Amino acid sequence: MKNKLVNSKQFIEKFWKFEMLIVIPMLLTLFTLVFVLLFLSSIPTYPKQTLIILTYITGVLFILFLTIYITGLIWIFKSKKLNKKKEEKREY
Repeated sequence: MKNKLVNSKQFIEKFWKFEMLIVIPMLLTLFTLVFVLLFLSSIPTYPKQTLIILTYITGVLFILFLTIYITGLIWIFKSKKLNKKKEEKREY
């Protein structure tokens, strides 16, 4: 029982660190993208070419962070399943 609690605690710590490392930059890029699209595009004198470049860069960054996030979630949950299988083998 205690072993299961330790494993779940380690899982939560690993998941929380992952969330802090990936989700915060991903949200910052999303807010930057929204800022670029809504606020800067409403300024008529703002250069359109710069707006397009900023939108492209922040969009690519957001997609990159989203891909890393999804891959990391898959990796974390797979490692949790593997740990469960190892524990079941140890019990027998």
